Amino acid sequence: MIEKLPPSKNIGPATHGSPSGSPSGSPWVAAVLDREFWAPLQDRFQLNPTGRVVERRDALDTFDLRFHRAGATFSVYTRMGRLIAELCPARDETALATTYAIDTQLIPNFARDLPRGVVRDHIHQIAGERRFQRLVRLKEEAERHNILNDEGKTVVRLEFVRAWVVDPTNSQSLVALPPSLVLAPLRGYQTEFEEVIQFLEEEHELKQSAHSVIELGLAAVGWEPEIFSTRPDVSMCDSTPANVVALEILKALFDVMRANEKGVRHDLDIDYLRDFCEVVCRSHSLLRAFRDPLRATKIDALEEELAWLSEITGPVRNLDVQLLCARGIVEPAKRQWSGILKILAEQREREWHRLSENLNTERYARFLSLADRVMEELAAADSQSASNPPSIGEFVPGALEVAYAELLDGGRGLKAQTSTQEVHRLLSASKRLRDLIELFQPLCDSQPTDTALLAICKLHDELSSVHDTFVRNELLEEIRIDLEERGKSESHVAQSIVRLQEQSPREKQQASAKAWQAFLKFDLPQNRAYVVAVFEHRGQLELSPRKLQVGVEVR
Repeated sequence: MIEKLPPSKNIGPATHGSPSGSPSGSPWVAAVLDREFWAPLQDRFQLNPTGRVVERRDALDTFDLRFHRAGATFSVYTRMGRLIAELCPARDETALATTYAIDTQLIPNFARDLPRGVVRDHIHQIAGERRFQRLVRLKEEAERHNILNDEGKTVVRLEFVRAWVVDPTNSQSLVALPPSLVLAPLRGYQTEFEEVIQFLEEEHELKQSAHSVIELGLAAVGWEPEIFSTRPDVSMCDSTPANVVALEILKALFDVMRANEKGVRHDLDIDYLRDFCEVVCRSHSLLRAFRDPLRATKIDALEEELAWLSEITGPVRNLDVQLLCARGIVEPAKRQWSGILKILAEQREREWHRLSENLNTERYARFLSLADRVMEELAAADSQSASNPPSIGEFVPGALEVAYAELLDGGRGLKAQTSTQEVHRLLSASKRLRDLIELFQPLCDSQPTDTALLAICKLHDELSSVHDTFVRNELLEEIRIDLEERGKSESHVAQSIVRLQEQSPREKQQASAKAWQAFLKFDLPQNRAYVVAVFEHRGQLELSPRKLQVGVEVR
């Protein structure tokens, strides 16, 4: 069942900002809602009490607080034995948004867990594929009244709400919130609704509240949004020594890795792992490119550990990508994919547990210590060095040329028929070149590398798609073999895989051809000129100190 709840206004003390809240929860009131409050209201309007309800409400949001940033609230609550998901969109100064509610069977982890319809569409529009997390749990008691006109018809619904928030340090302890008064008009009675609002404002000096009951609950438990950037700034200019730049970038990358580690350990959202994997890859690319100017004795060991991290995170990340792709296929081909989707999800769960166990090993602890020691060694070597290391402006062209040559070497071996390993090798080479261009593009104020960056991004994205195709076919084959070994080769899932694999040779051939065409489009003389030569002629450009953005995305 889908409910489209009427717009509501929350009444509270004089505040600033737009109105917020829903019929089941928001605001505060300055006056104590006792006889002194009710008597004037009853004298002025006909009140008809309709009952009292008790609800428990979980406020949900994504790891990057998409509802919070959109000015919306999303919660799940119980009412008369029903579990209801409710979305309160942002309101502006001139209008009150409609609140949407829908019955659900369980507290959703994703928008896709909700029944299909307008509510899920609205929630998905804000949250996308992000996992929901519980921010706070509330208990609410609401006394309901209908305000009647002279004909005895209900024109306004009124709720007096008392709410408590669960103390995060003691699940048995409740923290009381200020009481709330919430009003909702009925269609065709807007004049009467405004009349009630005016009376409350004049008689009790109450104003629309800028705070929802969820926001008050979060404030009561001391919650603050954990917003951080995965693009820390690194200052550099053309003359900055290359080893200094590399050290600062590595420090920033490892900071990003540690910032995402908690989310990976607790599997809070797939983007924590995505960012973690991205940092591992960029750190490895940087060490490989800056091996000579860094000259640290433990670089080889650090590279080895980064390769290990890539190995243990790769399977989970691949399955995350495949699950996202498969869910897009499930809708038009549900019967063929639904069983496979379940197996992929189970496999992903097993791989994540393996990853989690690895992050709790002594080896991972040693890696973190090793990273710190390498940073200290690099910093000490820089301060004691009597040599003159190359500047970043002098170093970058050669590093880019080496990365470009590696990409050409891998691409020229790409044939119409290839293997997953060859595609992965080429994908890694394109990633290294893309990382270096993105890292050092800020050195050029006139941004002449835009063309090359666009070209390498297109190639890398195309190769990523091709790589996903090859990985998907390998996963399907692994599932088929596993079912066969367990004597389930005649199952519906096994038959679906066989039918899908009949398309595999053609799909892989088309994917290989696309990879080859993408490479040919990239391997053009002007791209090499933009990648390398522009840095060789940077003296013709006006270079100035710039903030280098390191990382994967801002959230």
